[in-house]
Amino acid sequence: MSTDPGAGHQRWHARYQALLADAGLDSQSVLNQALSQHARPKSQSLSLAQVLSEPQRLKDWVLAHHPDAQNPATMVAHLSVLHQNLALNVLAPLVLLAFRDGQAPAPEPERIRLAAGPGHPDHEAPLWFGGREGPALPLDEFVDQTGIRVSRWYGIFRNALGISPGAYWSNTALALVAPFSAIWNRADPDRVCALGAEWLDQFPCDANRYLEWLPVSQGQTTCALPQRRGCCLKYRLPDGRYCGTCGVYRKQRRAALSRPVPPARQAPAQAEP
Repeated sequence: MSTDPGAGHQRWHARYQALLADAGLDSQSVLNQALSQHARPKSQSLSLAQVLSEPQRLKDWVLAHHPDAQNPATMVAHLSVLHQNLALNVLAPLVLLAFRDGQAPAPEPERIRLAAGPGHPDHEAPLWFGGREGPALPLDEFVDQTGIRVSRWYGIFRNALGISPGAYWSNTALALVAPFSAIWNRADPDRVCALGAEWLDQFPCDANRYLEWLPVSQGQTTCALPQRRGCCLKYRLPDGRYCGTCGVYRKQRRAALSRPVPPARQAPAQAEP
């Protein structure tokens, strides 16, 4: 990476702005809208630091809230979905902030907590939140420090909590490409795919091995879909289902690429896949 701490931000900010401008979009508006979708509840219980030092505490928490987790396979599914939420509700907003402001705090476990308990609007689906309160780092340093931290956490989530490499790293990868997922159906799909993949390669971790971008046809629109190479296991839980980014669809979507697709056109704003 460049030795100039501002060079990375300037380069990526310019490329992202150009991509959105060509689609008639404003980067500030897109990023602000994406950030507004991430909840920041007030109630809290465990910190991520406590989980990393005593992983059994997270298992105990899951058992207290989900009696079905007595089954080991179901316990792993709950833990995997909790990690997915940690990635999408903590890491993703930090990356969005980094793109919007050119700087963001690194994800510090002491500042990341699990929302739970009475009064939470949906205590059956707890949320990890926080991490935005620390000192902001320039974009290049944020990328390095975030990659280092998620690599450190991997050993705990894999060995002590039983989350598969595919689930962990595809959850993480999907969070790290949040600025590109925010425009999955609103900008040129080939450019979104190429730039999103290149951005993920910046992080010094294994996340880039567990996500690929596919330009796929949806009706009359060609979209850029991030496809996981690992399952979060959400489909195993009550009322669970396959996520739109689940790798279970990757082969059929790859096969569809061999068939002609209609010219891309701008689609109306939709939620992240």
